[in-house]
Amino acid sequence: MKLIFFLMMIFISCKTYSQQVLIENSQSRILYAGVENPLKIHVHGYKPSELTIVVSHGEIIRKDNIGSYAWKICEVNNQFRSILKLYKGPKLVDSVVFRLKPLPEPTILVPQNGHRSNASQIFKMGIRAEIVDFIIEGIRCEIVSYDFGFQKKTDSVFRIITNKGAYFDKSVQDLTVGAASGDKY
Repeated sequence: MKLIFFLMMIFISCKTYSQQVLIENSQSRILYAGVENPLKIHVHGYKPSELTIVVSHGEIIRKDNIGSYAWKICEVNNQFRSILKLYKGPKLVDSVVFRLKPLPEPTILVPQNGHRSNASQIFKMGIRAEIVDFIIEGIRCEIVSYDFGFQKKTDSVFRIITNKGAYFDKSVQDLTVGAASGDKY
C-alpha cells in the first residue's frame, strides 16, 4: 500500500513541474477570427511584465498587468493554426499552437408580436443578427443588407427588393404601404 502511494506522489510531482506555461482559454486552444479571444497567460517562475509575447497571426493585446490578454485575428489562414511564443529577453520560454476557426453564422432575429412578426414592427425595431449560445459573449453583428419579398393577397406577383441596413429603407417602405391581412412577406 505504501509503495503505490509513493509512486502516485512521484507521478503527480513530475506532472506539476513539467508544465511551464498555463494558458487559460475558454475555447480549449481554439481562436475565432474577427473577435478578441480572451486569454490568461501564467508562466511558472515569471511575472507577466518579464515576458514578451509574439503571435504568428493577428495581434495580442495586454488587458492588465496580471496576465490577461486578448488575441485578435482578422481572418483564418490557410494552415488553420496560429502560434503564440513567449520570450524572456532573447530566450524562448515556450510556444503554444492554437487552431483557428471562423465565427459561426449569426441567427437573424425578427421582432415579433406574440407569435407573428409584422412589417410595422420590423419598420420600428429593425432586424437584428446575433451569434446565439457562443462561448465568447458580446460579439456585435451588423445587418448590411437583406432581401425582402412581398406579395399582396390579391396579386400573383412576388416582389423582391434588397433592403440596405437593419431598418426598412425607402424602397421597402413604399412596397409595404397599404399592407393588409393575408399579404405575404
